[in-house]
Amino acid sequence: MQSFLKKRWSTSHEMALPFSMLRWRCNVTACSSAFSLVEVVLALGIVSFAMISLLGMVPLGLQTFRKSIDTTVQSQIAQRLTGECLLAEWTGTPPRFVPPNPVRYFDEQGQESAVASTALYTVYLCPTNLTAPGLTSNSLPSSSMATNLLIQIVNKSSRKNTNTVQMILFNPGKL
Repeated sequence: MQSFLKKRWSTSHEMALPFSMLRWRCNVTACSSAFSLVEVVLALGIVSFAMISLLGMVPLGLQTFRKSIDTTVQSQIAQRLTGECLLAEWTGTPPRFVPPNPVRYFDEQGQESAVASTALYTVYLCPTNLTAPGLTSNSLPSSSMATNLLIQIVNKSSRKNTNTVQMILFNPGKL
């Protein structure tokens, strides 16, 4: 058998080694270039420490992402309602501002919803009299000229994330 291998090996280097020789040859090279058990355990410890810290940051990132989406949608709703209120008419005698609809509902994308059950945001429009500390009612404009409007946007999923916008509207016919 060895004479056959010597003959085959010496005549052609392109020929493959028999399986038993190939296996022995690979084991020798594999043993000389492999990592030791200590190196593998140390590498796994470092990688697991890094992965645990990264996985611990995922919930915080998702929570921050959700809050930023919520803030963006609430500001879009407030901007839309502010525009509608600026275009609304002053009615009554004396002229007084009346919001288009005192309670409105919006979905998670900021689109108005007719049904309260499908809405994520409930918006309350509350016109109030103008007040300021240190000023008398005589020095403030009358309700026929201006009014204070509170826009309160309540998120149904988290009540802590309620946004209130305050604006003063002036009657364009009285200016």
